[in-house]
Amino acid sequence: MPEFTNLSNASAIVKLEAFFGMSPELLQRVGALVLLCGMVENQIEHAIWAVTEEEPAGNRPSTDRQQISERLATLGEKSAVHPDVMVQKAGQLVAAIGKDITEYRNAIAHGWIMGPEVGGPSFVSNPTWFGELRRRKTVSVVTTDTLLDMAIECAETLWMTIARLTAYLARPGAVPPEMLGSMLDPLDRCRHKAAEVRHCVAMMNSEKY
Repeated sequence: MPEFTNLSNASAIVKLEAFFGMSPELLQRVGALVLLCGMVENQIEHAIWAVTEEEPAGNRPSTDRQQISERLATLGEKSAVHPDVMVQKAGQLVAAIGKDITEYRNAIAHGWIMGPEVGGPSFVSNPTWFGELRRRKTVSVVTTDTLLDMAIECAETLWMTIARLTAYLARPGAVPPEMLGSMLDPLDRCRHKAAEVRHCVAMMNSEKY
């Protein structure tokens, strides 16, 4: 157990581990994931402006009221019709990976935490335990060292790719084509990892897993 300068913080962390199985190591990973996803969420707006050549100065951007899921979908759609093939590939991969990773992050940040006695530590967002109808689908995710490490790797790759994609389009010459192209293989690997992270519960419940 790490040392704490604030005893109330120490008490809360001890309880999170005792009641829900969330060790300090898991909490550290959750913090890193949430931070990286927040950076992705902010940066992706600038990427959309760059891909669509939108000029936000003096105007309300088209992305202003969009949630992260909408921004990811917009980036995927606009990238798909961009004349630069590398932008097409990078934008669509970012959109697909981002969808899985942000759903995973959202379930952890906004969902119900489940303890080890029911297979946790895990999280469920938008549950329908009382037979109620929900506007959003139920999402169940598992938090292990391995899955969180995979999610962090994917989020970091998204962050780096979006930054390069934005600079590549908005400031010609600032990012050489090969620098953006070097992200395509890591993105392709993360596509499979992100799907495993997001859909691990369904995979574990499948007879083929």
